[in-house]
Amino acid sequence: MRQSLYCEINKEKPNSAALGAYNDNLGRETSQSSGKNIESFESKIINQKYESAAVYVNGKEVFSKDGNSNSVSFSEQEAKQMKDGVLTHNHPQGRSFSYNDISTYVQTGLKEIRAVGVDLHDGNKYLYTLNGKFKGSEKDYKKAVSSYKRINEKYLNINSGKIRDNKMSISEANAIHHHEVMTEFAQIHRLNYKRTKIN
Repeated sequence: MRQSLYCEINKEKPNSAALGAYNDNLGRETSQSSGKNIESFESKIINQKYESAAVYVNGKEVFSKDGNSNSVSFSEQEAKQMKDGVLTHNHPQGRSFSYNDISTYVQTGLKEIRAVGVDLHDGNKYLYTLNGKFKGSEKDYKKAVSSYKRINEKYLNINSGKIRDNKMSISEANAIHHHEVMTEFAQIHRLNYKRTKIN
């Protein structure tokens, strides 16, 4: 399991080295682009200790594959198959989307990206969704990915300060970090982001 973003041994400054490498990175409330096939796949993978992913176009599975405890890798051919599709996968630590997730989303033309998992802090199951097609040139894609990095650093600093001041535990910071980043990222780029607690 990859080390947490906020570490007991590194309270003096944020663990920015984890940026870019981190890709850990069923209540039935889902977005319009999702179907029962997707929900069925998610229910099978939500408790896994390794990541699995599947891509659906028009509700039909295009491909699925397994990864390791932190990520799932895609070939160039698989990336091309994602256009106008829905990519769903699990996060073993139950967190929201990572830098690599967002990079995949903005560059492949996905209609929606989803993640499910069990949060290690509160034990709850969550479904994360991001949709609203990202449109723009390659330059725009790079700006979007760069903005994620900036927002990530912002919350690393904010939450590290709260930890030092004993206003937030390390466990709480790790649990909420990516959700905070994604909430702001989606607002800036006018995308639809949601975290849903699964019963």
